[in-house]
Amino acid sequence: MAPLDDVEAWYRDRGLRATLIGFRDFNGWTQAEAAAWYGCAARTWRRYELGERPIPLPLLLRIRDYLKRYPNGAKGRRRRLAAV
Repeated sequence: MAPLDDVEAWYRDRGLRATLIGFRDFNGWTQAEAAAWYGCAARTWRRYELGERPIPLPLLLRIRDYLKRYPNGAKGRRRRLAAV
């Protein structure tokens, strides 16, 4: 059995990954489009979503600011964040 710290980290990371996937789906973007919005390679975005790389705090802050500015998504229509 994994130590408690590892279990907590796994659940925390899973929630952040769901945030990335939900944000991308909310806007109707592909991984390549989301990566272009953030300014990273599509492969890097994919690795964030798969949990192969830690999600940087600046990315999460940028998503927060984006959702404050565009609450209806990139295309201007109200959509709910997808549950992952």
